[in-house]
Amino acid sequence: MAPVGRKNCIRTLPLDILGNLPDDVIDHILIRMPLQDAVRTSILSRKWRYTWCRIPQLTLDRTLWKMHQPAYFETIIRHILNHHRGPVKHFTLLIPYSEQFSYLIQLLRFLIENGIEHLNIKFPYRTTPYKLPALFFKCVLLRHLSLEDCSINHPTAYTGFDRLLCLKLYNVTIEYTLFGTLISQCPLLEQLVLLLSDNQSGVIFIDAPKLKSLDFTGRVWAISLRNVPLLAQVSFAFRGGLVLEAIPDYTRVLESLSAVEHLHLDNHSLK
Repeated sequence: MAPVGRKNCIRTLPLDILGNLPDDVIDHILIRMPLQDAVRTSILSRKWRYTWCRIPQLTLDRTLWKMHQPAYFETIIRHILNHHRGPVKHFTLLIPYSEQFSYLIQLLRFLIENGIEHLNIKFPYRTTPYKLPALFFKCVLLRHLSLEDCSINHPTAYTGFDRLLCLKLYNVTIEYTLFGTLISQCPLLEQLVLLLSDNQSGVIFIDAPKLKSLDFTGRVWAISLRNVPLLAQVSFAFRGGLVLEAIPDYTRVLESLSAVEHLHLDNHSLK
């Protein structure tokens, strides 16, 4: 029995708390959950049923593939392709099995149609790297791109990624002449991270008027920085080859770094 003179305070809650959450709040919750758990929220209430199908950020990584067989991987991909509706701005894919590439063309087409802007793909390591299909270069809305363990040979009709701000290539095989073309046709590029395969050698040409940060690791015979007036942060970690610009010091490269504020050279670079 409540004490005399004290009113009872009874907090009444809606019968369907989860169903009354605003759509934007639900979207923020789902984005922060592992995809497998986000899919399971369909059972919470009628409003949450298939709500995950509209989230603009999808991550398929080790947390999803752990303890599952290759067939499960393709099942998830097919489920996304069949059920997701609406834009996909961020997409992260860690491919767990070297033989599971049959779906990639369909997946790229899905991402292109849904306006992909941030794309991160890690392929499984193979002696012969997986070659990106020509369709990949139709992702013209990309702003951030990260690729790992693949090879790039862009088509002759390549017109560049004119919105790309950040490019990260890890253990990517690419002809250096093609690399120069790739970079020069990304006019807004601000950040460039390169960790190139050790079995490559050649001359890298970087023409990027908006570039602010460059991080390079790999084997190279020479590197030429052209038109990089805003480049402020530079890191070089060479793994063999000759000297920069084929001269016994870094003079020519340093002359190109009129705006440099932070410069890192590893032991191999200073040898």
